[in-house]
Amino acid sequence: MQCAKCGSLMEKVLYESIEADRCLECKGLWLDAKVVQALIHMQGSELVDSGDRSIGKLMNEKREIYCPLCGVLMNHLADPDNPDVEYEKCPSCNGMFLDAGELSSLKGESFLNFVKKFKEN
Repeated sequence: MQCAKCGSLMEKVLYESIEADRCLECKGLWLDAKVVQALIHMQGSELVDSGDRSIGKLMNEKREIYCPLCGVLMNHLADPDNPDVEYEKCPSCNGMFLDAGELSSLKGESFLNFVKKFKEN
């Protein structure tokens, strides 16, 4: 598979039983939508997101990308709980592309929301 952002080859990475594709160059991640939710809730899974956040921010400026699986133009979205995290999602297969650092940011936001809800109860 080739990276939707920079065109480099992607490698399979495995965290516990969860498989993702990570770009060898920009370290972006290609994930099934269900895999994203699983990784966000798995302790230590941020190890899959091994890229440099500053490179991820630069790569995030590339908005017009196509799904590496089905070739459809992907939607550029922002996480409703953390608008600083922007990602691409395929409207056809629901696959997601996260730039380097975005999975770690989503995990941090998920933890902060948990703490807020815990304090409210």
